[in-house]
Amino acid sequence: SRFLKDFRTKKQVVFDTTEEGKEANIMKKYWKIFTMAAMMMVVLTLGGITTQAASPKWKKACKAYNKYLKKNESAYTPEYEGNWYTANTEKSSTISQFLIADLDKNGVPELIAAHMNGMKDQTIYVFTYKKGKVVKVKDKKKKTVKIDARSYTGFGGNSVGICNKNHMHVDESWGSGHHTIIYKMKKNKLTCYAEWEWNNMEQRTITKINEKDVPESVYNAKINCQVKKCWVDNTSSNRKKYVK
Repeated sequence: SRFLKDFRTKKQVVFDTTEEGKEANIMKKYWKIFTMAAMMMVVLTLGGITTQAASPKWKKACKAYNKYLKKNESAYTPEYEGNWYTANTEKSSTISQFLIADLDKNGVPELIAAHMNGMKDQTIYVFTYKKGKVVKVKDKKKKTVKIDARSYTGFGGNSVGICNKNHMHVDESWGSGHHTIIYKMKKNKLTCYAEWEWNNMEQRTITKINEKDVPESVYNAKINCQVKKCWVDNTSSNRKKYVK
């Protein structure tokens, strides 16, 4: 699993336009990504998902999520690193990774679950606990939230994390770029809030807020959050540790 992080800085950067300067700029960007990946690995090692004091409604939701995760635990594992050809033949309801977080801050946690389709290829669903049932969250168009995260190269991968503002960060990276989409939830509806993309082939950054292109300086000033916890594998030990 990879890292999720905000790659922004409030300091203005001036790039050298010479050939040597362009090469140096590329190396700086890759070094920044490598550094952030190392930092996220430390977070995961120390316990990427943190728990909070559980209220009665929190406990009820987690009890239902625990049962749901156990019932749909995935047994799929790629045969070896770099095996892009062996698809997961399990039902689409199986869950390989998960994360518990209160996305809309109403005291009832959401379950973020990923079904692994194949090597570094996941479909992400978001569930909430409503009227005693585990139900899928919908978007503003009343369609079930279904997010695809794919990375078709050896360098990179996918991950999901929650920041200090309770936003959900879906992160993809590959050999020639990096893409982060930030979602937020309000009144049981999940919406795409912001996007950040570095296109290495075109040597440019693409930034959006509420699906509209904005200058990177505006994006940096508006989006100021840091990922605090990331998904983990759907195993018995992780469910016992984090779903409570």
